[in-house]
Amino acid sequence: CATVVVRPRPRVVVLSTGSELVQPGEELTGGQIYDSNSFALTAAARDAGAIAYRVGAVTDDAETLRATIEDQLIRADVIVTTGGVSVGAYDVV
Repeated sequence: CATVVVRPRPRVVVLSTGSELVQPGEELTGGQIYDSNSFALTAAARDAGAIAYRVGAVTDDAETLRATIEDQLIRADVIVTTGGVSVGAYDVV
């Protein structure tokens, strides 16, 4: 008798960090850029077979980021963050 190993699809949560991020299609003002990474990474996770959730952009505030990640842990096997890794004083990742 053969056996088949079955694993559940991973649940991936994607969030971008940065107060400068705005949704595509919205008007940009000085110093802002579009949050394109969260869309691309969510699509890539889905293409790889994951159940992917896009949270969107989280501002550069340590408490907000912590609370957002904590809230997402209930539905995530993996949390992917993008952004917020420069040497700027306000980047919290």
